[in-house]
Amino acid sequence: MHMRFWTLFLMAWLTFQPTESMATGEPPRPALSGPRLAQSVERPREFFVGEWSTRNVEFGRDVEIFWTLFADGRLAYRFVVDGVSSEGSRGTWTVEGNRLEERWIIADGRTETGTGMIEWIDDNTLRVTIVDNGNPDYERNVRIYRRRGPPQVSSSFNNDD
Repeated sequence: MHMRFWTLFLMAWLTFQPTESMATGEPPRPALSGPRLAQSVERPREFFVGEWSTRNVEFGRDVEIFWTLFADGRLAYRFVVDGVSSEGSRGTWTVEGNRLEERWIIADGRTETGTGMIEWIDDNTLRVTIVDNGNPDYERNVRIYRRRGPPQVSSSFNNDD
């Protein structure tokens, strides 16, 4: 029992590090954890194509994200939050240097945009730091994505959406 307490304590401590926002009464942000590179090497656009996934604790919830980038510039998200799976946004993506831009079509037909900075950890692992996704709570949130298989070069969903 004692060991389990310290294991859970350590996991919680590693997940949520104190930030300056805590001094102002804002909710805590997830820690910016994971391997850091001194300088990320840029990769060609084709290198991004494929299915990626990440699993994090975000704002106290277990979140797994499946992110598919297609060669024709489309994208699709699927989320598993606290064990419940749901289809996410679909849209388009572009990358210039280490800057990722996304445009999503939301369920009600609205379009929203997001920007993230990319750091490659290795050929199959990348770190995305959210710059802006329309929700200020996610600014500076970091997700480590791992490639789930070979690059995806064809669409698995149609354009009739």
